[in-house]
Amino acid sequence: MAGQEELLEWLDRARRRDDDGDALNRLLATLRPEILAYLRSRLRSHPSARSVAEEIAQETLLRMAESIDTCRARSEPEFRAWVRTIARRQAIDWYRHREEEFERRVRSFAGDPATQVGMEQVPGRDEGTGIVGLVLWRFLAEAYEGLSPETQEAVWRRLVLGETWAEVGAVIGTTEGGAKRRWQRAVVRMRKEVTRRVRAIESQELRRDLLRRLGDAPT
Repeated sequence: MAGQEELLEWLDRARRRDDDGDALNRLLATLRPEILAYLRSRLRSHPSARSVAEEIAQETLLRMAESIDTCRARSEPEFRAWVRTIARRQAIDWYRHREEEFERRVRSFAGDPATQVGMEQVPGRDEGTGIVGLVLWRFLAEAYEGLSPETQEAVWRRLVLGETWAEVGAVIGTTEGGAKRRWQRAVVRMRKEVTRRVRAIESQELRRDLLRRLGDAPT
């Protein structure tokens, strides 16, 4: 493990970019385990924490390499704070992008037989749906959080990553058919949970609009 003086020496040389990248490469290699540990601690509730942390860490290292000459840190604590700031921003960007992708994938799967239970009718927040869309997306997120970690993993990998049933099954420890059945049960359960929450809304007008959007008959 590099000491404080060695770390700062590499930082100074990397900022000057006068050694063909050797100092920068050593700096990035030394900090990678620390960045991974930091990201895993922030992502520990995510079903794919390890692989996600690897992905965000790689982006963090790339951003560091691109902007190292703008780093004004003069001490080890300042430098590590700079590194954590980049990692935190990359994590935020990753979550924002995946949230948008999750919404897009839910809507685009309308043609998949596994989704013919009405979940495809849940709108995205960018479709001008107002309170109806916001409430449905909140309920959908809550229903997703209620799934088991393995089922969350299956839903996430199928919707967001677009993996095949075989790929999903390999990750969660089941067959291709088992992964598809888990997905189908998850979609049915999520729809039931969303519908249950909608029917519990006190506002008759909002409840009616939400049920119509889901394709259910208002009560």
